Amino acid sequence: RENYYQNWGEYPHGDVWKIDLSEIPDHDILCGGFPCQPFSELGKGKGFSDPRGTLIFRLLEIIQYKQPKCVFLENVKGFMLMNGGKEFRKVINAIESLGYTVYYKILNSLNFGLPQNRHRIFIVAFREPIGFTFPVGQDSSKRLKDVFDNPENVSEVLYYSQGIVTYLFNRNNERRKVFKRTIIKPESIIGCLVKNERGYVHFIHDDRIIQNRNKESLRMLT
Repeated sequence: RENYYQNWGEYPHGDVWKIDLSEIPDHDILCGGFPCQPFSELGKGKGFSDPRGTLIFRLLEIIQYKQPKCVFLENVKGFMLMNGGKEFRKVINAIESLGYTVYYKILNSLNFGLPQNRHRIFIVAFREPIGFTFPVGQDSSKRLKDVFDNPENVSEVLYYSQGIVTYLFNRNNERRKVFKRTIIKPESIIGCLVKNERGYVHFIHDDRIIQNRNKESLRMLT
């Protein structure tokens, strides 16, 4: 809640399952992203049998009750592909049954000016007929160095100590298997990027030499 407030200047109103539909303000556009873990290639593939995967049905209830002019939904591409597309088709059919014309397409952020391969399924639906086409992304020239901080502007404390680097990469360390380490080069692109949490440790490698830090010039993501 605090992170949401820091980003958007307001607090979320709580559990969407517990909010009465009549309390939701009228709106022209419903924009929603329901949990991806049940449909992700990295998840267990439980689909709608995972309680998190059922949030889409609450969104459908809101759409039916509020009748927004436009619906905009997003999820991992696995939502469209898993189980032969049965879960995906169920949602599309439900939106169409509410009187909406539905468009959908898998897009890759790499083609829209970001240095990341990240495929997502986008669903756009309109209550009234409208001529709609998805944008055609073409800009795939961006690299991580275009979005990361210039090394000369990065505080030295964000460079790992040699002891930490040795610890994480020590093959004899029993806890080594807990961490998934990725060394990122600024000239590259990347897939999924998690910032130093949930067992992932990503390192940026640059050419800056910092005294009393690690000799490989590995630092945190900034």
